[in-house]
Amino acid sequence: MAQTADGIYYPTQTDAFNPAGDMEAIARSVPGIIVPVANVTERNAYAAARAAEGRPASASDPIYVDRADTGTTERNSGSGWRTVGAEAVSGHDAGYPQGGPFTISALVGLLTVPAVPFNRILTVSASLTALSVTNIWDAALSVNQNTVAGAQRKARFAGANSAAHLSMAFALPGGTAATVRTWVERVSATGSIQLSSATAYHTIDVTAHRA
Repeated sequence: MAQTADGIYYPTQTDAFNPAGDMEAIARSVPGIIVPVANVTERNAYAAARAAEGRPASASDPIYVDRADTGTTERNSGSGWRTVGAEAVSGHDAGYPQGGPFTISALVGLLTVPAVPFNRILTVSASLTALSVTNIWDAALSVNQNTVAGAQRKARFAGANSAAHLSMAFALPGGTAATVRTWVERVSATGSIQLSSATAYHTIDVTAHRA
């Protein structure tokens, strides 16, 4: 098969007759398709389906989606999702999120925001879903703090199958990276909590604006 200047395959008169194979090759060769998705769940499912086909997100073959719930276009080139046209980081660093069960306060999610040469204002949001809760627990959100005691935002879980939503904004000097962490904090003397470790139910999103 031949290729256009855009890298799209097409059959020539000398190719063997193979309609199914030709159509598949054409479909797979179309670059930069923006796929409409309803939300982060469909976005992640699409990325997983691509990976299962042997085409994971990469610098040479990035994934694009148009999210109906946020009205934004996102790109994944193998190092996480970023909003096209804005500086954004979404997802979790390797090994997170953690689901538990937990009986003491614990770190459950982590995301690193890389450094850039200029000052920024970062807006951070996170959501955690508890599958089961015994006694009183809070969700906490912190930036550049290594313990839950340094958390700057907290929200209480209402009970089993409840979600806690947290948000904050802060200034970040040029040349400085930031580490966003989500925690669970036991408020009562005893208790346990089990979180969903699925990224659709435990999210960290960061959007940066030049200060």
